[in-house]
Amino acid sequence: MKEIEVKCPRCGKVRVLNRKTATDEISCPHCHYTMELDPKLKKKIKVLQYISGFFVIVILSFFMGLLQDKVHTAVMIVYVMVAGIGTAYIAPPIGNYLAYNMYTYTYVPKQELKSASRSKTKANTKTKNKK
Repeated sequence: MKEIEVKCPRCGKVRVLNRKTATDEISCPHCHYTMELDPKLKKKIKVLQYISGFFVIVILSFFMGLLQDKVHTAVMIVYVMVAGIGTAYIAPPIGNYLAYNMYTYTYVPKQELKSASRSKTKANTKTKNKK
């Protein structure tokens, strides 16, 4: 199983993550410093989740087409409902699995993300005030 080593920017200790422990937000087990996934990587993961959901729907639609002449309409309605719920449940883990194996997970300190968004907001405010 692929493992990721993340070095804490505060204490310098290394934390080893696997597919199950590499979540959106992690904290250092030594100093409890909080880090988040890089926002660009989060967008890529979301796209993979949508793509995997699409493929699950395509596969289920294929099977639904095979069953169409052999099953009553009420059973088909139940099948479609269950397929929709199942797709919503199974697509995110498939997308996360694909992202974990395709991309390098990078974590950034949570505080830096907030300060970066604040500085962008201040810059936008300054440009609006100049106009």
